[in-house]
Amino acid sequence: MRIFPVPSQCWAFLQQLRFLQLTLYILFFLFAFPFLGQEWVFKLFSCIFLLNALLVTLSASGRIVRLKGLFWLVFAASVIFTALYLLPLFPAERSLFLKLAITSEILLLLLCLTAILVFIFESREVTVDTIFAAVVAYLIIAVTFAQAYKILIYFSPNSFNLTADLAPSGFDMVHGDMIYYSFIVITTVGIGDIVPLTPAARMLTAIEGIVGQFFVAVLVAWLVGRFISQSGHKAPPPE
Repeated sequence: MRIFPVPSQCWAFLQQLRFLQLTLYILFFLFAFPFLGQEWVFKLFSCIFLLNALLVTLSASGRIVRLKGLFWLVFAASVIFTALYLLPLFPAERSLFLKLAITSEILLLLLCLTAILVFIFESREVTVDTIFAAVVAYLIIAVTFAQAYKILIYFSPNSFNLTADLAPSGFDMVHGDMIYYSFIVITTVGIGDIVPLTPAARMLTAIEGIVGQFFVAVLVAWLVGRFISQSGHKAPPPE
């Protein structure tokens, strides 16, 4: 009689928790953001989030094996640009590295999001892993739009009615406002304390709202329908 599970069973169990732990990490990161303090601490948590999302994505989707090098290349670029941004350089140079770091992060998030959606649609059955993969995809969409808003602010500082310092030394503090704003938009809560002021900001906000509603109305409904159908097929025949 075996008291402890064999390694293969442990690994199979851990695989069922990969998207769950990523979901919990994202929620913890969002909760802890106001208390992180120094900028390098925030950047460290951001890099861990990107690495976590990358590893989970690579472990879930078999179709991206050939593109694995591209995923790691984009991740390495985001880490390098972030490290250069944190160095005590001239403001113009820091602004350039900040822009490149955000762009690399957006590209990596989009790659992970695409691979996760492929994993969801190719899953033969709806499991806990599949459900939390959908949750992670939803959260990544919001984070990606938050990064897109930061890029928009970089080129047009008056895109939103923000009071935060937009200089390179304090620009990353805008991230908290944009994360908050992005989740308010994607969930259609619409508190109204942050308002898009330019046409580009308004259109990007509208697109996020549409994507968020489409995600819930189509993907979540599709998963629920599959789960109900799957449960019906597994139900024992009546006696």
